[in-house]
Amino acid sequence: MKRSVLAVTLATLVSILFVGRALAAWYSYNVIVPKFGGSAYTSYQRKDTPSGWWAVNSIGVGGSYQVYVTMNQGGDISNSYLVDDWTAVSALYTTVPGVGSYVRMRVGNHVYTPVDVQAYGSWTPDG
Repeated sequence: MKRSVLAVTLATLVSILFVGRALAAWYSYNVIVPKFGGSAYTSYQRKDTPSGWWAVNSIGVGGSYQVYVTMNQGGDISNSYLVDDWTAVSALYTTVPGVGSYVRMRVGNHVYTPVDVQAYGSWTPDG
């Protein structure tokens, strides 16, 4: 009996985790990132789940350049990841924001990139 209760509990928790990730709200972004290490930010979005994950689907980065993406709440709360055209990132927060808090994505240019770069795609704070 204890094993079946444990199995049902575990199956329920795993289901909640996967359904929660699948139902996460995704937000589009289209930003111009200033040259020479500049950063652009998306608007803040509400975090609706206790998930410690976030995700980005980069559709395009102009001029065959690469940009860095990270989650931000006034200060960075995740590691930065390099993206270019058709790149997907799913990563953990270094500091997990609480449910109901607001998070934005910071998109940064490399310090040696001599031009402003357009970046667009979608992201979720509840990845």
